[in-house]
Amino acid sequence: MIRFIYIIQQLAFIIIPFGMIYSIVCRHFILSGVIMLFAVLLIWGIFDLRLSLFVPVVNRLKTKEKKVILTFDDSPGVCTNSILSTLEKENIHATFFLIGKNAAEHGALVKKIHESGHSIGIHTQNHSLQFPFRGQTYTKKEIEDCKTFIENITGRETLLFRPPFGITNPVIARITREMKLTVTGWTIRSLDTRINNKSHLIKRILNRLSAGAIILLHDLPHTSDILQELITEIRKKGYGFQEL
Repeated sequence: MIRFIYIIQQLAFIIIPFGMIYSIVCRHFILSGVIMLFAVLLIWGIFDLRLSLFVPVVNRLKTKEKKVILTFDDSPGVCTNSILSTLEKENIHATFFLIGKNAAEHGALVKKIHESGHSIGIHTQNHSLQFPFRGQTYTKKEIEDCKTFIENITGRETLLFRPPFGITNPVIARITREMKLTVTGWTIRSLDTRINNKSHLIKRILNRLSAGAIILLHDLPHTSDILQELITEIRKKGYGFQEL
């Protein structure tokens, strides 16, 4: 069944352009509009997991309390210790989405994240650009290998999953359902992989705060550098913190 869904997905990318050309040449403008609408919806659904087109996605917590969730992708890395120190100092529990190959290299850091009381999620084994566009065997192995590495170190089942680049498709959706994983997105995309200006980064996050917001951050040097100030400013706005 997963194979069938994957084939349909790939055929859609072949049929849509030819359908558009045919409808324009033959002046079937209604058909052209329908195909264009379908193409936009498909592409939007693939590249924006917040749409939850293929699978239910947790993009925020359902609460009216002024609580936000800090999440860190691509851990463990060179900044993990610094991030953990700041979180411990501020008595905050966050959620870390780990890359399996990083976990394999830095098992002690994974253990430290777990023992510090933070939630841990799967971010695939290699965080490859190929991940969203490969078949079922590759996709499932990327998720399962990462899950196994984490669970072998922590001794605890891991059921949170954040797809690399926030991209989903029918294959990813089916596999995550079979594995009973909770697909996790975000409310606030910090863009800390692009924005190096610390004040701009903090301002972007603060301007988007809301109850139950999930904040997407990364295990990066400048993110680690602003974390203390960011936490202070979030608290000044009356918000507290919790984990997923």
